[in-house]
Amino acid sequence: MKTMIFSLAALSLMAVLLIRAGKAMSDTEWLSAEDDQDEAYERVHGGEILPLAEILERHAPRVQGRLLDAELESEDGRMVYELEVLDADSRIRELSIDAVSGKLLSSETED
Repeated sequence: MKTMIFSLAALSLMAVLLIRAGKAMSDTEWLSAEDDQDEAYERVHGGEILPLAEILERHAPRVQGRLLDAELESEDGRMVYELEVLDADSRIRELSIDAVSGKLLSSETED
């Protein structure tokens, strides 16, 4: 049951992620929503980056709570998943995860 809920959350967030996915042109330049979705899809299915569902599974202990936001961004030429999680103590945790390797790059908790 927990896996099913996790999968449904991952799928619903994938829609948000695909809309916000940015092309590796610069850190601030974004494509249209349709282009973002197409590029994210191509990168995942082309094996360039890991799917969000796999990232969430790999980092399940870190993303316990409510996933508030997930974005795919280009940072200094590196594709990065930016996740915001509301934990059990009502704190927001921000995670940066390399979209290629799945490695945790940073984790911050807002007070």
